[in-house]
Amino acid sequence: MCDFSAFMEFYNRLYRLLYKENNMLIHEIVDYCNAEYRNADTTHLCHDCNHPSECSGSCKNCLEQVHYPSKYPNGKKDYDCENMINFYVCDYINKYASEMLYLLRKSEKLKEIEEYHILSIGCGAAPDLMAYDLWRDRVR
Repeated sequence: MCDFSAFMEFYNRLYRLLYKENNMLIHEIVDYCNAEYRNADTTHLCHDCNHPSECSGSCKNCLEQVHYPSKYPNGKKDYDCENMINFYVCDYINKYASEMLYLLRKSEKLKEIEEYHILSIGCGAAPDLMAYDLWRDRVR
């Protein structure tokens, strides 16, 4: 079974400490993914599992297989499971967004720009966009 509930307890405590408003993009996305993950009609085992060998019932294990394919040659290869994607967002988005936010805070050149036009940044769950959203509204 995933250690997802312990993570969410930690996330909720961190959220209450760091943010007073609940209108940031990152919070909306994490809250949505958390609700979807918890409301899935499953006990962390997908009904229509598309795992190439056998689903372990752990989204964390499937993510490790995707991230380290040479270690798991018969493992999961893609981010093609909704439960796994929701778990990924809740488990990783704050980590990656905080790294990007740190970079944004340290950049003196970014502070000199008056108007931003962002066409495309990153991919996946867009932690860089969420970091920018937080930086723009709270730090800048």
